Amino acid sequence: METIALPAPFTTVRRLHYDVADDVMYMSGYTPTAPFDNAYWKEAGKVLARYDRWSTGNRTATWTMLLPWDTTATPAVTTVSLAFAGDHIFTVGVQTRGQVWAWRASDGSAVGNWLPGSNVGGVDRTGWVDLPYGISAVRRSTGEYLVNVEEDLFNKVLLYRWAP
Repeated sequence: METIALPAPFTTVRRLHYDVADDVMYMSGYTPTAPFDNAYWKEAGKVLARYDRWSTGNRTATWTMLLPWDTTATPAVTTVSLAFAGDHIFTVGVQTRGQVWAWRASDGSAVGNWLPGSNVGGVDRTGWVDLPYGISAVRRSTGEYLVNVEEDLFNKVLLYRWAP
């Protein structure tokens, strides 16, 4: 077992995802400039960072980005879950009623976001995603992504089909 010092810029890490095939580590959490503010205990944090060539000992982030976060908004926006598939990263918030944000894995740039449609009752009939791993994603051979979001209040698993 190897112990590794917490890499910059983090003071606290909440989520890790290691891509073995590409030797890429993703970390999310809190930093000195984006600190923990006691919103909810299960959030993924305010910052996501990518570290290329992780197994070689590289601990310098290739890029960092701020995750969706605004506790003054109604509903409050705090990132709880992340999913990694193909060339994209998908995030979902606690109170944002199944809203999904999509990002490019190569540079962390925003691609877009979407909300539940009327076929599931829209946001009014979609509850909180209040679990740490409430989203998953897969890239199909066609390039299309399937993104699953689990919400608790109305007992739904939302399945989004997205073709960038």
